[in-house]
Amino acid sequence: AGLSAIERDRKFGVYDFSNRTCGATGTQPCYVGKFPLDGADLIFDSVDVIGGTTTQRYRTQTDDGRRINYDAGTDQWTIRDREGRLYTYSYALVNTLINETYAWHITAIQDVHGNWTSFEYYMNQGALYPDQIKYAQAGSFPNRLLVFRRDNQGGFTIRPDRRVDYSAGFRQV
Repeated sequence: AGLSAIERDRKFGVYDFSNRTCGATGTQPCYVGKFPLDGADLIFDSVDVIGGTTTQRYRTQTDDGRRINYDAGTDQWTIRDREGRLYTYSYALVNTLINETYAWHITAIQDVHGNWTSFEYYMNQGALYPDQIKYAQAGSFPNRLLVFRRDNQGGFTIRPDRRVDYSAGFRQV
């Protein structure tokens, strides 16, 4: 159901961005998945500080061997799977009222041989859509490109409907 993403968890209610303790009421234990990856809870594991960079380590509830890291300095997640592929998730949806990231979407995948895929997105009325997917072999420029056409490209008529979504706890239009 769409491209891979990490989102703030809302299963215990809407996330209270002003409360920095775990859970909207501050009573939920910190190990409850606050950031599901494609629906699977991520469990906080540890913090590493290397050269002034703080990285938070996570794992899935059923540990599948992936190394899942969040870097608050870059506001990015990276995941290395057991086959050595590196997945990068960058912020895509931000609650502009309080400048907090709500969701991080897959932006790149690189295998152990250096072959890579990158993903670009288009935001329209608060909804995020895939815009381009680029593929390349190690050390080369993209040699494959997939472009998604939208209603407002190439002479297509723009649809009149407007999407409003409150699932993140704030209005997204």
